[in-house]
Amino acid sequence: MLYKGKTFQTLKTFKIIRYIFGPLDVNTYLIGDDESGECYCIDPGGEPDLILEDLEEKKWKLKGILLTHGHFDHVAGTGNLKEKIDVPVYLHRKDLEIYKRAPDSMFKWTGLTINNLPDIDFYLEENQEIHIGDKALVVIHTPGHTPGSVSFYGGGCIFTGDLIFKGTVGRADFPGSSFKELIKSIIEKILPLPEEIEIFPGHGDTTDLKTEIETNPYIREFLKYEI
Repeated sequence: MLYKGKTFQTLKTFKIIRYIFGPLDVNTYLIGDDESGECYCIDPGGEPDLILEDLEEKKWKLKGILLTHGHFDHVAGTGNLKEKIDVPVYLHRKDLEIYKRAPDSMFKWTGLTINNLPDIDFYLEENQEIHIGDKALVVIHTPGHTPGSVSFYGGGCIFTGDLIFKGTVGRADFPGSSFKELIKSIIEKILPLPEEIEIFPGHGDTTDLKTEIETNPYIREFLKYEI
């Protein structure tokens, strides 16, 4: 699996490692808490070796795999990581069929294969808390890019999957996508959050909500809409 690099970021609450994997440059994240030594992996899009090295170096214990949605680029490394460390996989129920189609989609779009896609262990629900030590990420159902897309919010940051990117928003021209739902998710679920929060998207660089409200042409246009 292609690997393009990684970045480190320390927030007041969490430490975050971003890996860039695959032909579509998907962002895979480790979000960890040094005090408890607990962490989760969000959207494992590539081979687990680099993730395993960082887990060992930081002495973090992986508690689970969180999927923002079921598209192949975000789940391609899930099976290989779970084979190395047997932890539960979390996904919103409405993306289950998309997730099951990931191997076929991967081959169609890239010519690459996913041979060991694991079953989903737990289905994510709106307002569910994912605990990392004494801290938590809250699940926000943010459909649009896919019916079961979710964002993970907490500790001054949000992981948005393919909902919002730096300077743009996610595509809504796939089977099951809805541009109206994407707009609604952004306006009703994301924009009311504190403007200073850091946005960790599914592709591209980190940004913050204030910057996107002020400069993202799509969000500026959405603010004119009546949902």
